[in-house]
Amino acid sequence: MIGRVAIGCVGVALAHGCGGPGRAVGEGGAPAGSTTVGGAPTTSATADDWAQPLPAGVAWQVVVAGERQGPDGSFDLTIEAPAPVPPGADARFRLVVEPGEGYKINVCEPGADDCSDYPVKLSLAPPDGVAAGKTELARDEVVEHIDAHRLVVAFAVTPTAAGDYEIPARLKFAVCEADACLPKRVDLRAPLAAR
Repeated sequence: MIGRVAIGCVGVALAHGCGGPGRAVGEGGAPAGSTTVGGAPTTSATADDWAQPLPAGVAWQVVVAGERQGPDGSFDLTIEAPAPVPPGADARFRLVVEPGEGYKINVCEPGADDCSDYPVKLSLAPPDGVAAGKTELARDEVVEHIDAHRLVVAFAVTPTAAGDYEIPARLKFAVCEADACLPKRVDLRAPLAAR
């Protein structure tokens, strides 16, 4: 079973609407370990401190001009977390990005001469008790699927001890409007339970 953390303002059921506070779910409906979050308050974050904690109940924030902000409507992000794993076993995650209305994922169509794909990148900062083979992962190492309508990034970490963890990560990708592409930096926390 995969737990989900669904965030954004486009096509996602939110606890209090876009911009409202988040709420933990799990009992009485949603899969265990899932959280649904609307907008989030702005917090101070720079490229140097992206692994610092996010506000309570917030699974991800977009980084704009060095500050963390809530969802901006240009995309939705779903964090698919694994069911609890035993210490020493790989925990596999999927990050699913779907563009908002009027946007598409930046990807070149086969044969396009005047196009360059944005360099998708994932950075991880595993906490004590969690190991990662690499902490800087390039597009060819993490992209499971990409087209104009969907980007799926997959990665694995290994808990070395039992416990509940949040894996800090930063995902870089781009979404495009008809005439311009917009690079995105997203700070996120992927939930992990090791039993």
